Order: sequence, then structure tokens, then C-alpha cells
Amino acid sequence: KLWQSALSAKKNTFVAIADSGAGKTLGFLVPVMNMVLQWRDHQQKSNHDFTLPTGTILIVLPTKEMAQQMEKSVRQMVGETPLSEAISTMLISGQDDIGKQRLALERQTPTILIGTPGRICQLLDLGTFSLMHTKHLILDEADKLFTITYEKEVNRIIGHARSRQTMHIVSTILTKKIRNLYKSLDSSKTELIRFVNELKYAPLESVQQRFLFVPEKFRHANLAYLLNENPGKRILVFANENISCIQLSIMLRSV
Repeated sequence: KLWQSALSAKKNTFVAIADSGAGKTLGFLVPVMNMVLQWRDHQQKSNHDFTLPTGTILIVLPTKEMAQQMEKSVRQMVGETPLSEAISTMLISGQDDIGKQRLALERQTPTILIGTPGRICQLLDLGTFSLMHTKHLILDEADKLFTITYEKEVNRIIGHARSRQTMHIVSTILTKKIRNLYKSLDSSKTELIRFVNELKYAPLESVQQRFLFVPEKFRHANLAYLLNENPGKRILVFANENISCIQLSIMLRSV
């Protein structure tokens, strides 16, 4: 359904909600690759060389780890199509050297850019590339992108996008912010596609949810206090990045 919808010229924004492992990546990559094949065929029929500018497809993800996994998936998919020699990909994330990224973007013309919001905005501000030629803007893991950590940069990226671009918003859950964004768009050009039962992710009534707002510098101290107050219990601690897990592990061993 997503494939058929994405190929429709009547729509320019798609909000896709699907379970983890339901093939969301393929859901937007397959139609995008199909569009690229169509562009190639059109240019070849017109006796033109098949060339696509930098950032024809821009995929935005919250973290470097997610972006790396996406780049791997894209490379595998491109390698299995007739476009393997014509399309290149590039990863741009905030934890890598920005100077090397700028140099690489000046020397190459990667058709598919995959990156994190902060670094994409930095490169846009520096004029290293623009979204002038971007045809598909894909916001993956959108429930995480539209949080206080990334929302400002994501909205700037959307602001850089031109109205004729196709935007794919892909998420596991339909959060309030994604719902509000969807409602603010032109309904005649926007489609919401659901592949998930949201009740599946509703918290159990037997689970108590508590929020603790503390200054950043006291965050680890408060975490250590909570753990010490619950000795002998099995506790799961989640973090948003691998490096945060490592730091927490080191810190907790010393407590």
C-alpha cells in the first residue's frame, strides 16, 4: 500500500505507522528506488546521461548508530538493483569529523544522504549542500525525531525542503506531535498509513509511571540513589545511545 501511494503524484507527504520489524525501511526504500529507476529510464530515452545531484534522497535518523544501520541497508538494496554503479550513498553524523565530511561532499555527489539532524543542519548552514534538488525527504524513527532533543533541527530541515518534494514520516507510534503535524498539512496531499495497533504499546494498568525532573549535572547521582533504594530487585535501565550505556555501566560499577 505504501509503495502504491508513494508512486501517486497526487500525494506529497506520507505518515507511515508500523511495528518494529514490520519492514518500514523497505516500505519507503522500495518505492524510492523504483522512482529512481523511472528517472533513469526517462533520461536514457531522452539520450541524456543519467546523473542525480547530491542529496536527491535525504534520510534523517536520530542517532549515528541508527544512521549507520540505515546506510548498510541502503547499500545492500542499491547493490541488488541496476543502479549500483549510478547511485552512491554517504553517512553524515555529528560524531564524525565535519571537515572530512565537507571535503567528501565537495568531491563526490552522493545521491542518497543519510544523517543525523544536528550535523545535517550544520552542513546546510555552511553551504556544503542544499535541499534544492532533494526529491525525497525521509524522516525515519519520527517518534524520536519529534522530541525536544531533535525537534528544532528537524523542523529546520523541513523548512529547507521545497513544497514539491515528497516527505515520508515513518514511526512506530503516532505521537501527539506527529499527529499535530499531520493535521497541519494539506489533507488532499497527505496520507496516513497504519500498520499497527497502537493499543499494543499502551502501558499496563499495573505499571506505575513516574517522572523525575532533575538538573543534568545531578542526573547520574539521582539514578544511583534510585537503584540503591531498590536493592535486590531486577531493574532495566535504558539509554538513547550506545555511548550512554557504556558511561552508565562504568558509573554504576563504581557506586
